[in-house]
Amino acid sequence: MLSLIRLIHHFNFSKLFRDSRNSFNSVNFNQRYHFITFFIWLLLVPIKILELTGLFYGIDYLKSVLTKTRALTPFEIKELKTVYGNAVSYSKISIRENSVLAKLGAKNTKKTHLGFVLFNTIHFSRKLNHEHNKNDMPWLVHETTHVLQFKHLGFSYIIEALRAQRNGGYGYGGIKNLSKIKNLHCLNLEQQAEVAKHYYLDLKNKGENSYIYTRFIDELKLGQF
Repeated sequence: MLSLIRLIHHFNFSKLFRDSRNSFNSVNFNQRYHFITFFIWLLLVPIKILELTGLFYGIDYLKSVLTKTRALTPFEIKELKTVYGNAVSYSKISIRENSVLAKLGAKNTKKTHLGFVLFNTIHFSRKLNHEHNKNDMPWLVHETTHVLQFKHLGFSYIIEALRAQRNGGYGYGGIKNLSKIKNLHCLNLEQQAEVAKHYYLDLKNKGENSYIYTRFIDELKLGQF
C-alpha cells in the first residue's frame, strides 16, 4: 500500500516544483539544481513502479540470508526506543558490521569510518562497540533514521540521501537554529538524521533541551520527511 501511495504522490507535479523539502538549504538552489531534480523525478518513475512488485524487499531479504548480518541487540532496541518509540520495526533491521561496501565508501569519501543504509540493512565499516565507544550508539541512531526514511520514501531515499551530502550536508546550525526551522521537512535527509542523533545525545545529557527537539521528533515518527 505504501508503494502505491508513493507512486501516486510522485505524479503530484505541483509538489515537484514547489516542494518545501530541503528549503533550509535553498541557497544551493539554482538552475542546475532544478534540472537535476527533474531528471531524478524521471529516473524514479520506473523504480517506483518496480517497488509495487516488492522486488527491492525481496533483494534485501536474500541479501540478509546470503551475507553475514545480525539483529539489533536488546540494548540497542532499548536505546533506539527513547527516540523512535514504536515507529520503527526493530525486528526487520539487520546490521552488517565490517561491511565491504561501507569500507569502500569510507575509502572513496576519505573518511575513517562510514555507515549507510540499503533497504532495511545498516552497513557499518567496523564493528560497533557500545561499551568502549560512546559515539557508536548515536551513530546507530543516525542510521536508523535512514531506515525510517526508506520505509516512507522508498528507493528514492537512497538518491535523496546521496544528494543531501552535496546540498547542505549534515549541519543545520545546531540547537540554536532549530527555532528558525519551520518543520523537519525543510531539512535534507542527512540533517534530519542528525536532529535525531542530537536529540538522543541531549536525552543522555539530562535532556535539558529535549523540548526543543520534540516537534521534529514527533514529525519524524509520523514519517513526515
